[in-house]
Amino acid sequence: MNNYIIKVLIISILVLFDFSILTSENNISFRYYKYLHPVHLSFTNIEYFESEKKFKILFKIFVDDFDKIILNKYNFDLGFQKDKKNDGYKEFTNKYIKSNFNLKINDNDISKNKLIYDSHIIKKDDATVWLYYSLSFKGNATKFEIKNTLMTDLYPDQNNLLIFNYKGFQKAIKFDNNHVSEIINLN
Repeated sequence: MNNYIIKVLIISILVLFDFSILTSENNISFRYYKYLHPVHLSFTNIEYFESEKKFKILFKIFVDDFDKIILNKYNFDLGFQKDKKNDGYKEFTNKYIKSNFNLKINDNDISKNKLIYDSHIIKKDDATVWLYYSLSFKGNATKFEIKNTLMTDLYPDQNNLLIFNYKGFQKAIKFDNNHVSEIINLN
């Protein structure tokens, strides 16, 4: 085989398995993402619990995509694909979520300071990470503004599906690169 064909084969294999190169001072290693999927999709559920006076927010993201975006943006390996958590995972998870998700209530941006990371679970059966957050809120809301740009800076075809529940009101919203925010008026 000539060199051109060998180079094309190597590049094709790297693209097929979504390889990336990790470098350090003395070490170069190849890393591949175990779970390949043709759809770039996240799911968010926002639900208000009156008895607790808080919103519970669940983000469901493909674990390989989430590891990849944190590595690309912050040069930090979460370790989620390896079933471990590297020290600092909460800091970088919060940094990414808070910069790409926002909830305003009655024109007050309360999510920047009050959005609290609760926990995460890695689901091996569907190769996702579930990030659990909460947001305390007392009072009556009549207007919500939701911004969701999760993973859109990594994939131009990213879709983010969101289900919103507040005191019996429900709405489903699809976010993408062309639609990153939505206003919900309850009046």
